[in-house]
Parts: sequence; C-alpha cells; structure tokens
Amino acid sequence: MANAKTTKAPAALPSPPPATVEVGEETLLATRARALALLAGIGSHEGIRLALSARGYTETDHAAGWEALHAASGYRVGAPFGSSSPDEVATAQRELDAWDDVNFPIAAAALKHRHPEAHAAVFAGELRAGAGAESVVRVSLFLDRLDALQKVDAPALRTLAARGISPDERARLRALVKSATTFRAVDTGERDAAQTQKQRTLADRDAALRVLRAWYEEWSVVARQVIRRKDWLISLGLASRKSPKRPPTPDAAAPTPV
Repeated sequence: MANAKTTKAPAALPSPPPATVEVGEETLLATRARALALLAGIGSHEGIRLALSARGYTETDHAAGWEALHAASGYRVGAPFGSSSPDEVATAQRELDAWDDVNFPIAAAALKHRHPEAHAAVFAGELRAGAGAESVVRVSLFLDRLDALQKVDAPALRTLAARGISPDERARLRALVKSATTFRAVDTGERDAAQTQKQRTLADRDAALRVLRAWYEEWSVVARQVIRRKDWLISLGLASRKSPKRPPTPDAAAPTPV
C-alpha cells in the first residue's frame, strides 16, 4: 500500500514592511472611520470573510487591523480611563457656585418650620450662597454642619435627603470641594516634560495612522477586486447607496398654463 502523501504546511508569510504611506493629514484621520467599517464588515459577514480568505486574509490580518485601529485612536488595553484636567479646580468651583445658589434656599425652607433647631445650627451666622471661590468655603461649612447634625437630628437629614441633599449627594459635594481646593504647582521642568510628551504622542499617533493606512489600502483594494455584490461593498464602507432621484422642480419663472 502506497504511503499517503504528507501535506506540507504553508510557509509563514514574512512580516509586512514598515508603512511608508504618503497621504495628507486629513486622509490619515479619515482612515480610522474607513478601517472601522472595513473591519466590522469583514467580522460580521461570512461571505465576505470567505472571499477575502481566498486571497490570503487571515485571523492575523484581522487582528493586525484592529490593533492598528486601536493604536491610531490612542487606545491601549489596560490603560486607565480619565485623567486630571488642567482646569479641574475651576470646574469644581463653578459647579459648587451653581449648587449653593439652588440648594441653600431649598435646605433652609425645608428645615425652618419642620426642624427649627436644625435650621438654626446649619444656617448659623446667616450662612448663605457665595460667589466664585467663596462658594467652596460655604458649601464645605454647610457639609460640616450636616455631618454634626447626623448625631443629634437624623430626621432633619432625612428631610434634606427627600429634597435631594442625600448622603450620596453630600459625598459628591465633598469630592468637588476636594477638587476645588487641591492645587499642585507645575514647575518649568514639568511643563517642558509635558510638552515633550505631547510631541512624542503626536508622533506616535502619526506613525500609527500610517500603519493603519497601509493595512487599509492593501485590504480595501483586495476587497474591491474580489467582491462584486454591491450590498457587501456597502457593508464594508466601499460603496454607497444611490440617493433616490428627485423629481425636477418646476421652473418658477415659467407662465402658469391657463
């Protein structure tokens, strides 16, 4: 009996060369949306995947596309979301300024007749809404007095909670007070380092966009050549539906027939 033929595994393809795409900034930035449409269309349509697979498109190519898109969008897996903003202090101050204008009168009205002793304790010294940075101090004092009230007049705090000044809201206000009163000076060296990092980030983004553009140019060309169904091309972002033709507008200058 003849020995069965041994099927040789295909040799691994060489890594693609570094991207040397020469296109304008606007085209590079638009590539992110185009690549997203192409990736989504390939990933969600079996027929498209089969057509491209016949021309060498693999899971590795698909993963490379997503990786390039993430890099070009500034996304890194595991990176923390959110960061401190340069105007965080001013933002917190503005929010506290707006908050005491609305909520101090509501709290005073809620306590004045229902809990007069609590009203006297919380609004002692004619505590009222402040303006600008002054509101930070007054909201902080208001919160301190509510904390003290917790030990002697829980019903008054329940009334305030019903008016929207709940424990969760008080915790949120405490965080705003902290943000509004926390300031860290930045020296010249830190500013220079921040500027250098910004320039490096922009350079990294530009390089990532060029890698993404190279990936997109290769596989969008392949898709256009091997896929003939217009609905499939539309799902890949490589074709668009024709707008329905509008009926011709009557010439306003033409005489109305009698």
